[in-house]
Amino acid sequence: MLINQKHICWNITTRCNATCAFCHRMNNVYDLPYRLNNEILDKLIGCGIRRITWTGGEALLYKDLEILMKKAKQNGIINHLITNGQAFNQEKIESLAPVLDIVTLSLDSCDNEINYLMGRGYEQYNNISKIVAYLKEKYPYLKIKINTVACKLNIDKFTEISNFILNSGIDRWKIFRFMDLRGDAISNKNKFWISTEEFEKLKKNINEVLISNNYHEHSFIDIEDFEKDYILIRADGAVVVTRNKEDRVLGNLLFDDMIDVLIRSNI
Repeated sequence: MLINQKHICWNITTRCNATCAFCHRMNNVYDLPYRLNNEILDKLIGCGIRRITWTGGEALLYKDLEILMKKAKQNGIINHLITNGQAFNQEKIESLAPVLDIVTLSLDSCDNEINYLMGRGYEQYNNISKIVAYLKEKYPYLKIKINTVACKLNIDKFTEISNFILNSGIDRWKIFRFMDLRGDAISNKNKFWISTEEFEKLKKNINEVLISNNYHEHSFIDIEDFEKDYILIRADGAVVVTRNKEDRVLGNLLFDDMIDVLIRSNI
C-alpha cells in the first residue's frame, strides 16, 4: 500500500544539462521557489518519509538543493542524489558530501561514441570514472550506485560496463530497459527500443559475468517494475504515479497533505 511508503523520488527540476534522446523526464514543468519546496519538505518530514531520492532533470541545477538536503538530513532523512555527473565537480562534491548518503551516477557505456549518440557526451565515461575514484578515496562511507539504460545502441557493449562495475567497487547497479513513457523517449523509440527477448538475453549474459565474480548487487528494471516501485513529486509539487504508461496525478503538495494524497490514490 502506498500509505506505507517511506521513500519518495523528488524531481526537483526538469532542467537538464544533457541531451539524452531516450529521456522520459517530465518536461515543461517550472521549478518552484525555495520557499514552496521548503513547505513541501516539511510535509514529507511530518508524514514520516525516511528517504528522498533527489532527481530531475538534473537535480544539481536547482540552486537551493543543498539547503533542502541539509534540512532533510537534520530530520533523519536519507539523502539519495541521482545525477548524470556533468555538474558534480570536486567543489560540488565537497559541498554536498556532509549531507549526502547515496549517490547514483548515470553511465550507459564505456564507449565514447555510444555515449555521444545517446546524448551523454563524449566525456561521460571518463567523467564518471573520475567521480567514482574520487568518492572512493575521499568519502568511502558514501554508497555509490550506477544507473544504466539498456537499449539498441549499447546492448552489445555490456561486457565493458560490467567490468567497470566489478573493478570500481560499485555498491549497486540498476539496468533499466529503455522505456517509451513520455517525451523524447516516445518520439525516438525506434532508435532505442529492445524486445523483451533481447532484454532477457542481456540479463542472462550480465548475470553470468557478475555472479561468476560473486557480485550480486544488481537488478533489472522493466516498465512494470518502474511503475510499481516509483512515486514521484513533480517539480511543480504534484505527486505522480505511472500506470500503463500514463501519468496519474494524485494531488499536489502545495495544497494537499501527503498522507491524504496517498489515501485518495486507492492503490
